[in-house]
Order: sequence, then structure tokens, then C-alpha cells
Amino acid sequence: MGSALVKGLSSRGKLDVVAIVRNAVTGRTLGSVDADIRIGSVTDPASSRGVLADCDAVINCALARGWPAAARRQNEAIIRNIADAPCVRLAVHLSTVAVYGTCVDPCVSTFERPRPDSSYGVDKLRVERLAMRAFSARGIRHYIARMGHVYGPSQWVSRDVLERVSNPSFELPFGGDIPSNAVSIEAVVTAVASMLNEEQPPGVRNLVDSPQNTWRALYDLHTGLVAKAPAGSLSQAASRALRDQHYAAARRPMRSLARSALTAFGSMNLIALAQLPEFRHIVHGPLLLLPTRIEEAANRAYVRRKARAALREVLPSQALLPGWMCAPAVPGPCFATVDSRQATAAMLEELRTWLRGLSSYRWDPGAMGLGS
Repeated sequence: MGSALVKGLSSRGKLDVVAIVRNAVTGRTLGSVDADIRIGSVTDPASSRGVLADCDAVINCALARGWPAAARRQNEAIIRNIADAPCVRLAVHLSTVAVYGTCVDPCVSTFERPRPDSSYGVDKLRVERLAMRAFSARGIRHYIARMGHVYGPSQWVSRDVLERVSNPSFELPFGGDIPSNAVSIEAVVTAVASMLNEEQPPGVRNLVDSPQNTWRALYDLHTGLVAKAPAGSLSQAASRALRDQHYAAARRPMRSLARSALTAFGSMNLIALAQLPEFRHIVHGPLLLLPTRIEEAANRAYVRRKARAALREVLPSQALLPGWMCAPAVPGPCFATVDSRQATAAMLEELRTWLRGLSSYRWDPGAMGLGS
């Protein structure tokens, strides 16, 4: 998304765009853009002062990931260093609709009190609150955009659509006739440009298509561009069951964790474990007390698991679809942006070219000098 913003904002010709990248390799991926490309780290105070020294506005697309404690320190440093930059008077911080939960449950998650159910959503909500406090304390005009699912050239939703429709058993929940909570990269660039020009009220808002596209409209857009058959439709009953399953998992996280732990434990080969010399040495005494029928029951359970696993490999199966594919519209106000139909038209040819390249590309080991 950062690369798309650099290209989109610089092409408008009204802004002096600076792209801050971690290294020269990342900088080269931007290609030929009318922007000042600076190499540095916004997590390091000294480096941050150098790359942000003359910037009066900052768009923060970064989110540190990795070990939770280290990632938290880096995210705090990014916000702190942006707030401490000498010339910054306006900041745009990109958050996510994941702060409402993977599958938005309007009964428990609201705009004012969002309830994330994933580590990503929790991290994003914490950082957006930190950003609001830090920017407010420094008198920096700020926009916190809770981004919808971004689609368009090189964006994750478009890639995800192409992968899902390649599975003939895939079916859209509710037939796709529900709001997608998605936003085109073209609409993102337009909205951010209006924020930089101070044409929008500051504060926290969602950033989704206006008017909203349904999942059906988005999938038909992508499949039409690559001449694939439209995605099938999941029945209403199955769709409601899927959404209820996501709601229940979000409301009872410990039950979901316990179920996952049991599944992981159940996939173990307990007989092989019991035959390990080290294991037998540790539990030799208790094992002698177990009757033979317990060993026989464990062996039967293991054989059943192996048989089910073999069947799954040869029979078509439908993995549990993600919650965001069956969620209602996100709650709360939204930032204004270009009409979604106009945005789609503006990026249509680029999206077509990118999707066709993605669907037709094949590695050529010979051309890479790897032999046949």
C-alpha cells in the first residue's frame, strides 16, 4: 500500500512526495517515480530525525511484526518519532477494520468500543490509540483511517480472490450479496490526498468504498477480467451457520484455543511417542500400570486419524472461510472518497494487466540458470 500511495500521490503533481524505505533494495521496487526516496529507519530516533527533518506531513503505513514485546516497542517508537519530528504538523495513520473483529459482530463490537479478536486487530487498535494521544499532545492534525480490505493492482484482496476462484468448490457466503467492507487502492489514494489537503475533518473514521461494493460485485469484477467462471454461492443456511461459528469463536476465545490444542494433540502419533526410549524412561513406571486395552484403544484412534487424513488428501474439501467474508457492514462514520464506480474505472486496465500476469505467470528454471 505504501508503494501505491507513493506512485499515486506523486502522479498528481501537487505534493512533494518523500518515500522512506528501509534499504536500497526496497527503494528499487518503487521504479521510476517522481519522489524523493530516502533510506532510513523510523524506529530509530536519530535516523528518523534525518529522514523526516523537512516533512510537514507523514502517512504511516508501517506496523512492526514479530515477537510481541519487540514489535510493541517498535510500533511505539514509530509513533513517538513521527510526533517528535520538528516540522510535522499533519499525520495520517492507517489502521484497519480488523479492530472490529474478524467477523464484525454488531452486538458486541461498535465504532466507539471496537472489539478485535485477532492479534493483528489488537495491535492495530492499540497503535491507533497511541497515535491519537501522541499527535494530540503535540498539536498535530491527525487522521486515523480504519482501512477496509484493499483491492486493486498488487493488493492482497485481489490476490486472494484469484486464489479462491481457482478452487472449483469455493462458494461465496450469502451468495456474495452482502457489503464487502472493501476499498480500492484508487479510493485510498484519493482519500489520503484529500486528508493532506485538509479537506476532511480530522479524527477516526472508516475508509471503505462509497457506495459499498458487495463481495459478489468484487468477485465478478476480478473473474471477468481473467475470463474465469463466476464464483458459486453458498446457501443461506450454510452462510448463517458460518457466521454464527465465527461469532461464537470470537465470544469464547478460550474454547477455541482449547479446541485447537486438542486437535493438535490428537494429530500426534501417541504409539510412536510411547516407543521413544527417552519417553519410556521418564514414564516407565506409570506405563506399566496401564492395562493393554488402553494401548489398543489409542492405537485404534491413531489408525482412524490416519485414515481420515488420507481421505482428506484425495477428496475435495472446503476450508473454513474467513470471517470477513460473511460480516455485516462496519459501524460508524467513513471518510469521504471518490465514487467506487469511478475508482474502479480508473484502475481497470492496470488491474486487468496485473491479474492476467499473475494468473498466467510460470517459473522458467532454464531462464534462471537452474537447469530443467
